[in-house]
Amino acid sequence: MKTRLIPTPRLVFVLALGMLPLALAAPVPEVRWGVGAFDAALLLLAVVDFRRTPGARVIALERRAGPRMAIGERQRVGIRAASSAPRALALEVRDEPPLAFSSESRLVTLSVPAHGRVEGAYWVTPPARGDYVFTGLTARALGPLGLVRRQWRVPHPTAVHVYPNYGLAARMELLARRSHLLRTGLHSLRRRGEGRTFDCLRDYVQGDDTRHIDWKATARRGRPIVREYEVERHQNVLLMLDAGRLMTAAVGGLTKLDCAVNAALLVAHTAVAHGDNVGLLVFAEEVLAYLPPRTGRRQVRRVLELLYRIQPSLVEPDYGAAFRYLATRRLQRALVLVFTDLVDARASARLLRHVAALMPHHLALLTAIADPALERYARADPATVATVYRQAVARDLLGDRAEALRAVTARGGLALDVPPDGLNLAVVNRYLEVKRRGML
Repeated sequence: MKTRLIPTPRLVFVLALGMLPLALAAPVPEVRWGVGAFDAALLLLAVVDFRRTPGARVIALERRAGPRMAIGERQRVGIRAASSAPRALALEVRDEPPLAFSSESRLVTLSVPAHGRVEGAYWVTPPARGDYVFTGLTARALGPLGLVRRQWRVPHPTAVHVYPNYGLAARMELLARRSHLLRTGLHSLRRRGEGRTFDCLRDYVQGDDTRHIDWKATARRGRPIVREYEVERHQNVLLMLDAGRLMTAAVGGLTKLDCAVNAALLVAHTAVAHGDNVGLLVFAEEVLAYLPPRTGRRQVRRVLELLYRIQPSLVEPDYGAAFRYLATRRLQRALVLVFTDLVDARASARLLRHVAALMPHHLALLTAIADPALERYARADPATVATVYRQAVARDLLGDRAEALRAVTARGGLALDVPPDGLNLAVVNRYLEVKRRGML
């Protein structure tokens, strides 16, 4: 293992101080000999200081990171140093995180006690899902005289896996347990709803569906009475994610596919919590991943493991291949949540044909991830010719999106067009509404 001698500011200062007589005194031989002797003695001290500075044989370094991280979340990376030296050491360790990661500081300063160990830390933020590797650690130990530092590098590969933001789903699940969902915009799902199994009678309250009024009970009690039904459980929910070119667009620091992945994971948590089966299908120009619907927390983990490696690619999504693949699975009736984007009329028409073919057997929820910039362009004041053209294009695209979504609802499906910051709540609320109203 190669080591290097790094001069400290103290050594540079003392060396410069020793050269000062040459600048102030006349260039006589005695002065030059004196300065030369001083420099030689100083360099000898530097060599002695370097030799007495512990290195890799005495100091063991260890990185503590991962192995699981969440996209966009600030993550702690620990650097631990253990020393067998008989004296305390001042140590600087510089880490080598993945190039894509943003880091607040890669340099950790440690004061290692004699025959002891200590740990410091710095913070990183992963920008995207996938597999990454931290490579090596470079350490610098200060010599006992403070003249030099001994530097060496330790190859220390650490693999980490960056997952979707499962912390968000966990926080939402915790809120659900505490009955605070209404405060965050999520509508809590009661166990009673509009299923097929009768549960009980209760007094009518404003907002109840008048179709559920029990007229005989109303006549007996002299006030409006409605029937309640148990919400259906063990229904199928299929998460269908487009990983094609339109999902590569970045909005708020995340790709649209990242936004869809986070929302899909939250739906999976919610559906499993309410006793439903959850499945997954990811596609681009071909089917990339498929997971048959099942229930239980292990299924959520399977969804997570499949989603964290999926990246969008600059290819046209083949809706036909994806929906034909789904048809061959012979899946019982399911709520199929299609996460995609709609820009041009031709792609929208292709998607609508396949969604329409899906409708008789399944209930489709088409979720388009809106681009806030497109909305701003459409509403901008046309101050210049360029902004006029940009506004016209933006309005045409928004018009095509709205028409495509109306076509889905006209065929009996459901549609959402929401920006990324409102996607999670909007999709989960719509799923809960489907459950409450017994639409499956």
